[in-house]
Amino acid sequence: MEQKEGTLRPDAKIDTLARRCQFILGPRYVESLESWTKLAIHDSLRVTVHPHLTHCSIHRGDKSLTLLGFIVDPGHPEADDSEIVEGLLTKARTGDDLPELTAGLAGRWILIYRDGDDAALFHDALGLRQVVYTDVSSTKDLWCASQPELLAETLGLRISESAKDFIDSYELRKNDERWWPGESTPYSEVKRLLPNHTLSLTTGTTRRYWPDAELPLLKLERARDEIAPVLEGLMRSASHRFDTAAVSLTAGWDSRLILAASRDVKNELTFMTVRQLKMSDDHPDLYIPSRLASSLELEYRIVKSAVLADPEFLRQYKMNAPLAHDVWAPDAKAILDCYGLSKVAISGSGGEIGRCFYRRPSLDRKTLSGKRLSSLAHMGAHPFSVGWLEKWLAGARSSYNVDILDLFYWEQRAGSWMAMAQLEFGMVWKEIFTPYNCRLVLSTMLCVDGKHRRGPAYKLFDELLKALWPEVLREPINPHTSGRPTRRGRVKKLARNIVQRTRWLIGTAT
Repeated sequence: MEQKEGTLRPDAKIDTLARRCQFILGPRYVESLESWTKLAIHDSLRVTVHPHLTHCSIHRGDKSLTLLGFIVDPGHPEADDSEIVEGLLTKARTGDDLPELTAGLAGRWILIYRDGDDAALFHDALGLRQVVYTDVSSTKDLWCASQPELLAETLGLRISESAKDFIDSYELRKNDERWWPGESTPYSEVKRLLPNHTLSLTTGTTRRYWPDAELPLLKLERARDEIAPVLEGLMRSASHRFDTAAVSLTAGWDSRLILAASRDVKNELTFMTVRQLKMSDDHPDLYIPSRLASSLELEYRIVKSAVLADPEFLRQYKMNAPLAHDVWAPDAKAILDCYGLSKVAISGSGGEIGRCFYRRPSLDRKTLSGKRLSSLAHMGAHPFSVGWLEKWLAGARSSYNVDILDLFYWEQRAGSWMAMAQLEFGMVWKEIFTPYNCRLVLSTMLCVDGKHRRGPAYKLFDELLKALWPEVLREPINPHTSGRPTRRGRVKKLARNIVQRTRWLIGTAT
């Protein structure tokens, strides 16, 4: 029976939302998670999986490949998870072949490869199906999970003193969209698996697998012609895979390109914008998508963020992920109220990697330090963030000709902030699909000279839009960023945001 929007599915009751689509892997099952699915990789590797997290396993003798999440192939939009996983296992001579074999695939996934007693895992290009794991020098046995709190509860871990100091710091609290730097988590025994790395489930060690060679310099036109059909294929895959999906639209470049790639399947998708509490009626992220939807004949709606707090929802939201972002809670509640877990979200996040997000003419690779990166990430000079980013920088300097700041956005901002966002919003969407979460798309973008990827012109994106669906340029892109805000304007915006969030959290809005 079709789910009516605005009502919760039977399995979407608020008191059951926490930790949707999450998992924990270790030497034994977690018996306290009684309703979760039990999945054996081999005798010493057991996965306890939330019942809403899709998974499949293909076995060939002593070898197996297990998928947690979903995976799509833009070259074969009709292929399902099992077909894709079976094809990967057939082609892979060893587990080391898998990162290259999955370069052109997308989705939100973890792949666990076993060959006899050896096993390893890695995740999607941006690490959006998050993996955290224990340091075996501290815990002896190796455990992995979708978020650190699951490991803390299972193993009796406590938040480290250095993490407590960071959590309580002004540097962290002032940033609404905070994220954990480097491989850090609140627990000294637990680390995050970074994008572009594999984790050995035999030794507990990690290995960088990309970049593994110099990137060729591509002309703008060639990159456009290579990227455009992949994005189109990914949107066709989404329309085949998901019964009902909602594409998020804003006034920005990234969602506009996803819209352009949807041209041939637009009638099979819906489109939406979340009206956040801080948005005025004339905000470009509201009126520009509305105009586009009208002119392009899209099925479109605006989802208005909730104002009054729901104590039970807040409790589930904070239980779902450690140190959840309060600023995102109103949006999450509004999405749940509107769709009731009936839709898959299609997100435009991740395209920033192809637009030189952190690149500044004044920043030279040789002058970068953990302190400079911490400042760029709005974490100030706190020793916790500086130390972890210094460690990441040391391991990233041998990244061939990939610019460190592009890799910084990829592995740190996307691999932490974006992964946290999808973990938190995973409790209110049926699933989340990010078309940019494809190594082939991202690496091809990085093959283009930075002058064609930087603003304000963003020539690569402009060329892609014109090639895919030129009519999406009927409306301007990000007109609200053309002028620099005044100090008075910034103060007023900050004060307004504080008042709105406080009202939502205490339930006193009028």
